[in-house]
Amino acid sequence: MYQGKIAGMNAAGVPTEFGGIPRSHLLKVLGKPMLSIGVTTPTDGSYRMIEDHADGGYRMFMFRDGHFVGSLLIGKLKLLKPVRKAIQAQLDLRELLTPDTSAEEIAQYLSAL
Repeated sequence: MYQGKIAGMNAAGVPTEFGGIPRSHLLKVLGKPMLSIGVTTPTDGSYRMIEDHADGGYRMFMFRDGHFVGSLLIGKLKLLKPVRKAIQAQLDLRELLTPDTSAEEIAQYLSAL
């Protein structure tokens, strides 16, 4: 939809560039729902991945320089909306991220958004 709005604006003579949105995929894998959004594979040392296996599923949160840039959720997707919103905003979580921060702490923080 966003791409359509940008195309329509350009067709109407309003020069506008597509700023991009994080790529996301929502599907079922082996009968479990899965969300993949943003960066899910680090390409250099500036990324930090925090992951766990919870409630019979899997949660992975990806950060770059303290900003939330990607996630992979398998199983329960109760975090789908807050994860999408936080990644689109590249939410700055530097204050939350310590060497001991767990995926559960991140999930609780996102649930409160």
